[in-house]
Amino acid sequence: MTKDLSTKHGIKHVESIIRCYNHIEGTIQPYGSDEVDLLENTRFQHCCAFNITQIGERVERLSFNLISKYSQTEWKEIAGFRNIPSLNASECMLTSGIIDLIWI
Repeated sequence: MTKDLSTKHGIKHVESIIRCYNHIEGTIQPYGSDEVDLLENTRFQHCCAFNITQIGERVERLSFNLISKYSQTEWKEIAGFRNIPSLNASECMLTSGIIDLIWI
């Protein structure tokens, strides 16, 4: 997490996190809405993996002040999202960790 970035900069990261979430949500609509659909479609898997990674990256860039203000949020776990797809790249996304993230 970064120490002191401007509020404007922090807002851009929050907006980016929201966009990534919306991309995942938008991908669920055309491709399906359950784990079977996810497991059967690599395009669906890649879209979700990319956006989950991006969410984790963006959380790492949030300011300490913003994170402190919302201390009930599990920021460290969310930042760890970026590691799940990359650690499982050879298996695409066929891991329960990714599936659980999408259907929280």
